[in-house]
Amino acid sequence: LRTAAGRGQVKAMTIARRILLLAGAAPLVLVALGALNHFEVARIESRIRFVAEVQVPSLAAVGNISRCFEEMRVGLRDHLLAPDAAGLARSRQTVNARQAELDQRLRQYADTLVSDDRDRRLLDEFRALSGEWTSAAKRLMELTDGGRRDEAARLLAGDAMSGLGVRVGVALRDWIAHNEELAA
Repeated sequence: LRTAAGRGQVKAMTIARRILLLAGAAPLVLVALGALNHFEVARIESRIRFVAEVQVPSLAAVGNISRCFEEMRVGLRDHLLAPDAAGLARSRQTVNARQAELDQRLRQYADTLVSDDRDRRLLDEFRALSGEWTSAAKRLMELTDGGRRDEAARLLAGDAMSGLGVRVGVALRDWIAHNEELAA
């Protein structure tokens, strides 16, 4: 390399100048790599904090919501199979307690754990379908309490109630899968 200097004179770049140029460039490259590394670590730390503070509690909450709903389904089954008034009372108490817990957990999730618009939509979809299932379950329990156990069992096994159960299950699986994706 040669550089022009002054009045048309050409000054040759000596080996010493080349070494000085390279020695000066090395710290600049190291500073640039350090800055890039700092920004990348900050981005990773932010993502880890999001997962730890939002997604882990979200997944735990959805797991508890799933448990409550499944216990309500078991309570309904127990109600239809209860042999006596004490069994009916126990199963109704279980369903009512799990419904109250489910409602509370859904409110808590909506208030503090919703991650994005899709999460909100999936929460609302599950909330609507589980509410529809709960209303249908209460009607079946009333039929059973009124001595119409066979009719209640027939309706439980029918397409409407089983289809509703499938839709609630799909909504719950989609909601869980979305939260798992956000945590990954």
